[in-house]
Amino acid sequence: MLRDTRHLLERHADIDEDGLRQTAAQILGRQFLYLNRARDREAYRVAINHYDYFRNLFDAVGWSLHRDDDFGFVGVLPAETENFTRLKLVDTLLVFCLRLLYEEGMDRMEVQAGCVHAETEVLLGRYETLLKRKRPGLTDMRAILARLARFGLIEIGETDAGELLPRLRILPGIRLVTDSHVMERLSAYQAEAATESDEMDGAEEAQP
Repeated sequence: MLRDTRHLLERHADIDEDGLRQTAAQILGRQFLYLNRARDREAYRVAINHYDYFRNLFDAVGWSLHRDDDFGFVGVLPAETENFTRLKLVDTLLVFCLRLLYEEGMDRMEVQAGCVHAETEVLLGRYETLLKRKRPGLTDMRAILARLARFGLIEIGETDAGELLPRLRILPGIRLVTDSHVMERLSAYQAEAATESDEMDGAEEAQP
């Protein structure tokens, strides 16, 4: 990689070693960089302009670099199991629900710059209805949203008057972190939760 770096710097006067290092750090720190997000734009362009270099760089350390030119983002996912971030179950299930809301927004043609807007209350409603689970408390939910925002999956918007939780902007990176089998897994979890709920109801009815 040192040789690749030297060759890249020799061929391109528009980039220096610090610029390469900072771009790599931003990709790792934010996971996704978006063209339409001001704070990401410069690093996004460096990553896209020198995509092969960064792809090889991340591959060498166990990460896989991805790009989506239609929605204008670039990001990394772990290529090795031990690099995966272990989310809490509630975080993971909410990510699944966010993906569902994103796809529904796509179907309704409500996508703006690759993003879908949603109310947190709607997200929690899906969480309760589909998964038969009690929603997180207000403080916990705010902490979860902050974590998902750090991973580049959502942006947290304003809180409307009279509301306790903010509006959300679901970013297109949600599709990358939820693989092609995610809806199958969500459906399986939903079916399992429904079965457990029915069994509990039956047990309660059997009580004298």
